[in-house]
Amino acid sequence: MRSNFKEAPYPQFSLLQPVFLVIPILLHFFILFYFSTNIPWIDDFYWYFEFFRKLDIVSDTQAAFKTIITPYNNHWHILQRLLFVSVIGVFGSLNMEWIVILGNVLFVVLFYFLFLKDKSNRHPLSMG
Repeated sequence: MRSNFKEAPYPQFSLLQPVFLVIPILLHFFILFYFSTNIPWIDDFYWYFEFFRKLDIVSDTQAAFKTIITPYNNHWHILQRLLFVSVIGVFGSLNMEWIVILGNVLFVVLFYFLFLKDKSNRHPLSMG
C-alpha cells in the first residue's frame, strides 16, 4: 500500500526528527529522576509486602512457584515479582525509586519494539 505523503520539501527538517523524538523521552526521565522517592504508592504496599510474606512462609519450590504466578486483583505480576525477588537477592533491599525508573525504561523499550514491528508490518499502525 502506497503512502499518500510526499517527501519533505525541506530535507534539513528530516534530520531534526530524531531530536524531536528523543527530547520528550529525556524530559520524562529527567522528571522521574528529579521527583522520584523511595516510597511506594498505596496500592503497591499490599501486593508486594503480602507476596514477600507468603514467599517467606512457603517451604518448597512448587509452592514458591505457585506464589509467584498467583494473580493479584486480576493482574499478573509475574515479571515484577521475579524482578523484586532478584533485586532483593542481589542487594538485600528494595529501592522503589530504581524500580520505577526501570519500569519506565522497559516501557520505552516496549514502544521501540512496537515501532520495529510497525515498520515490518504490511498494515502499519500509523499512516506515515
